[in-house]
Amino acid sequence: MKKIKISNKYLTIFLASILLFSLITYFFFSNIHKSKLLNEKPTDIVVANITTVTADIYWKADMDTVHRIFYKESSDTGVFKKMEDFYIFRDETTKERLFLTNLTGLEPNTEYQFRIESENKVWDIQSFKTKNIAEELDLPTIATGNNSEQTFLLIDIDGDKYMLDTQYHGTWALDSKNKEYTVSKYATYIPKNDLASKLNNLLASPIYAQSGANCKLGVKIKNNSPKPLKADVIRIIDGWVGNCKLAGYPECYEDLYCRSLSSGVNPAFAFSVWTQESGGSNYANNSKVEDFGIHGLSTVPVANFDKQANHFLNNIAGNADSYISGCTGNKLYAWGAKFWTGKCSNLDKGQEYISYISRNYSWYTNETLTWPFTVSKNSSACDYSSAYTNTTYHSCGSKGTPTTPPSEPTTPPAPGGDGAKDYMIVTGTGVTPKDRDCKDPDGCICLYGYTNNKATSTLTIKNGYTCTVDKKVIETPERTKVCCYANNAVSYVSSSKCEGTALEGVIEKNCRIQNKTISIEKGVNFIEMPYHVNRDQIPIVTARALITHSENRIIAVGLFRNDRWEKIVKNENGSINGQDFNLDPGESYLVIATEDIDIPVMIVGYDNPLKLDSLKGWNLVPTSLFENTSSDSKSILQNTTYTFINQIALWNDSSSIFDYTLRDNSGQIYGNSLRISTQEGFFIKIPQ
Repeated sequence: MKKIKISNKYLTIFLASILLFSLITYFFFSNIHKSKLLNEKPTDIVVANITTVTADIYWKADMDTVHRIFYKESSDTGVFKKMEDFYIFRDETTKERLFLTNLTGLEPNTEYQFRIESENKVWDIQSFKTKNIAEELDLPTIATGNNSEQTFLLIDIDGDKYMLDTQYHGTWALDSKNKEYTVSKYATYIPKNDLASKLNNLLASPIYAQSGANCKLGVKIKNNSPKPLKADVIRIIDGWVGNCKLAGYPECYEDLYCRSLSSGVNPAFAFSVWTQESGGSNYANNSKVEDFGIHGLSTVPVANFDKQANHFLNNIAGNADSYISGCTGNKLYAWGAKFWTGKCSNLDKGQEYISYISRNYSWYTNETLTWPFTVSKNSSACDYSSAYTNTTYHSCGSKGTPTTPPSEPTTPPAPGGDGAKDYMIVTGTGVTPKDRDCKDPDGCICLYGYTNNKATSTLTIKNGYTCTVDKKVIETPERTKVCCYANNAVSYVSSSKCEGTALEGVIEKNCRIQNKTISIEKGVNFIEMPYHVNRDQIPIVTARALITHSENRIIAVGLFRNDRWEKIVKNENGSINGQDFNLDPGESYLVIATEDIDIPVMIVGYDNPLKLDSLKGWNLVPTSLFENTSSDSKSILQNTTYTFINQIALWNDSSSIFDYTLRDNSGQIYGNSLRISTQEGFFIKIPQ
């Protein structure tokens, strides 16, 4: 057999080709890997709003990237802890994903490490340090500004970073601490008006639904403390759609609240979805808007509040577990994925959608949205007997003429009905006369001369009086009664029979003992002191007693009045310093603690004696003074009763600074709307 010789020349070329091909293949796949890593790399990492116990971490990445974050104390030799919950938004400027996680339960004055992991890489470890617990507070030096809605603004004050959220109103306010600061736009996290793929182009040319949202008006809620509050719904819905304000239908509040309870859905969740999907049925942008995001069903037409709400509540939200039957992974994200995309497999999309709803939910409740978003069904929570269908249409920037109910009831309310005052029937034609003393703190009304179920005349009387058949007003013995504390109990008796302590400012309906808990969190607290009767046989009626009772876990108690700390007691290295003072009911106090404390108390109610118009400058005041008139700081500043107040500041635990709202001389309001809750305190400023 003849041997075939291969020349060295050709062998060299062959081997070189193989090597070249290998190198090309290597560099090709290497570049693909590097390109993928570049897309996965987190950018614009910001640690902001650092407090004694919390920190917020923001970062950006490519739209298709999924990240996870891990953290631990720097001194900890153990493994990193995985942070399970975080928000995902869409940066509308760069089209990147925007991640946000809230680290809680941290230790004060402690350094922490964190790292971000993507599918193919663990990225560099970074660190931050929590703040130490402060013992004194400075009042805010306020800076304000305007920006587009739903924008994160990064504020730098001498290296301390704060992230402000302009939310739905587009204004911001900041405690500059009287220092130089810089403001930069970090991200606009969703479109102003919609989730473009879901909301049928709300920014399109207007096609009007002239009939308005067909919800029921005239519905009466029997619950005295519904959540969310109607004032919050009005504020958010009216400011939601940037280029078409006031065109939503917050007057549907009662109907949606009641339908939600009847279907077993958390009303705040229903309002959050309604807000997100349609700006509260904002038909003025597009008549084909889907009130609750339901599309593709002939039985559930667009721009139809009634059918959209019923389908959403009864088939999607009210039966959430059945709705995501067969889905795997986090149920909340699975629900969000199916509702937004039609399938539950893409949990990242679901988490993104839930991020939007969660943000709305926190605006309405100041709470975190959790699974399940169902509540016990309650079909008797509301009265629909006087309900009628809305036909009023709202255009951009103006409200339509309110719909007139078909008929008004002619029979006056029964005693204890909806009116602020009770009704006392003394005499009348065809009505059985009855007399009683007026015990209501806001007075009573006597009705006389009934004709066709209507009183021909009335007589207003004060608490402690009664009226006679011949329309005379006389004082009653009830006026001499007091709330008396004796033998570890209270009773409303004649002052001459009180053998214990007569509690001032307590009316009969408040003369009862309640067992409650004063919850004091680690760090800075502003709490309203109740009228305490006894605390586990240890009266805590002074600042020093409160510190002692806490076993020195409270390090400062103070009262701020007329621009200065009028009273303050400090625990300094185990020594309690400062002139002691009484903890009076109806006052709010600064309380700084080194750890969480729950103090059981026995209290009675009282009428708050503090007169706001007697104050000047900055003052720490109890929120209970406003709970019957205003639910938030913007409502207070817009209320004609409080024209003498021009600034409000509320301590923010998540950023360790004051949040505040300000009204300038022109009436323009800046800053977030701060929720007013009971048993807290906040600062108001009354110009000199």
